[in-house]
Amino acid sequence: MLISRGSKNGVVLLDGERPNMEMLEAWVGECELFICADGAANGELPRRPDAIVGDMDSLLHPPEEVPLIRMADVDMTDGEKCILHLRREGCDRVVLLGGTGGRQDHHLVNLALPLSQPGEILLAGEDFFAVGVRGKQAFHLPPSRGLSVFPLHGSVQGVTLKGVEFPLEGADLAVTGGLTASNRSVDSRIEIEILQGRLLLIVERAPGDPLWMDPI
Repeated sequence: MLISRGSKNGVVLLDGERPNMEMLEAWVGECELFICADGAANGELPRRPDAIVGDMDSLLHPPEEVPLIRMADVDMTDGEKCILHLRREGCDRVVLLGGTGGRQDHHLVNLALPLSQPGEILLAGEDFFAVGVRGKQAFHLPPSRGLSVFPLHGSVQGVTLKGVEFPLEGADLAVTGGLTASNRSVDSRIEIEILQGRLLLIVERAPGDPLWMDPI
């Protein structure tokens, strides 16, 4: 949801709060490559991953015959390393699972990852989807669907938000502001326009929601 399927798609299981097996299997079945970030490979998996990526500081028992892509760069989290690996493998869409919970510093970085490549990275949980938005974008959402937008990369100028219970018109937003949380769609189409900066759009996920949905 909120992101179109690419020509080659990759899914990353991060070492945070693990989604249920049904969701894992659904996403892995939709993507060409499945990789684990370091210790995420320690738990039950829907299938053998195509690679394990990270600094390997929390991997306990590597699955047999799975390539270990060791990246020791201390300036990158394992999530960032996984995205870099999938980009090198030709993936133009990346789905991040297990990105919340666990260490709070990694949790915050994972929330910001979709902002690094808006429209190309989706952070998904059992009850939410999150994507980065810049410029002008519209999405189809069922009415009365909860949503929030956050300027995680600093201040954002000229934000217009339509089709929601609490619309905005040319607003300037900062990380510490409260204008952008706990909104709700009122139409089947919401519109976001940003004159400068990027926003993280978080939308409630409901049972039966499609995994992929082309933005308008």
